[in-house]
Amino acid sequence: MTISILIPTINEPTLEKVIQSAQRELPDAEIIVIGYGTSKETAIKNSVKFLDTHTKTPKPVGINKAVTLAKHEWVIVLDADAIPLPGWGNGMLSAFRSGKQGFHGSLDMSYGNFWMKVYNFSSSHELLPENKPEQRKNLPACNLGFTKEAYMKGGKWDESLLRSQDYEWTMRLNDKGITLWFEPTPAILHIANGQSTFKAVWNSWVRNGYYNWLIRKKYAHILKTPVVLRSPFLVLLLSPILSIVPTLRIAKTSPKNFIRYLYLLPFVYLTKIAWCIGVYQGAQQNQK
Repeated sequence: MTISILIPTINEPTLEKVIQSAQRELPDAEIIVIGYGTSKETAIKNSVKFLDTHTKTPKPVGINKAVTLAKHEWVIVLDADAIPLPGWGNGMLSAFRSGKQGFHGSLDMSYGNFWMKVYNFSSSHELLPENKPEQRKNLPACNLGFTKEAYMKGGKWDESLLRSQDYEWTMRLNDKGITLWFEPTPAILHIANGQSTFKAVWNSWVRNGYYNWLIRKKYAHILKTPVVLRSPFLVLLLSPILSIVPTLRIAKTSPKNFIRYLYLLPFVYLTKIAWCIGVYQGAQQNQK
């Protein structure tokens, strides 16, 4: 086995299920839990390695440390609320064996209440299992596979970013010529317990807006970012109009699920409004 699985955690209640599911799917893989507090007990109980951060630590800091400790060339970053489903292990292995240097599996959003589904559909509609495998410009990192060669070429995850670090890092891989892929076969069940209310979902999108916007500006040459999106004031002023575009774009990126989850779309639209507000608020705060 040539796979190391890195699981960053902030003591999610699903951590043990994630570890055990990963062990069933890839029984010979090296598993490194990255965390603090009670997660150490969970790691010891399940006979996996533990990288103690001693306190709540930004995800890129933990990932960068863990990659240097990982024994194997093939690396998977698996969130502590992302439970591997049957077939996940074979799907990951197949993608690595086919020569892919950076790829992401799919996300099953069937678990959870209404607001958890709004959060998952708004943020991850391009990752649903029904979507076709294809090349992507960037990837998230809840179910991410990459080679150490890609990591060395792309460099460390940016530890100065408070959010959207995976977005920036995979955009950097793209910019350096590494082809990124979406692979629907290795699926995880996402248990977004922290996104179970309207307030939580709204605040999450506001918090992410500014840093996501910074990355959109930085990689405008790849993303073809419109000029209007380069001004925080215009983003806020035009937010009711700008938010329509990514909401309706779901019909193109995930047509089957656009109809299936049509009832979520008004609230998905509100998450895009929250993103615009976050862009403006973040810009104002960072000018002080």
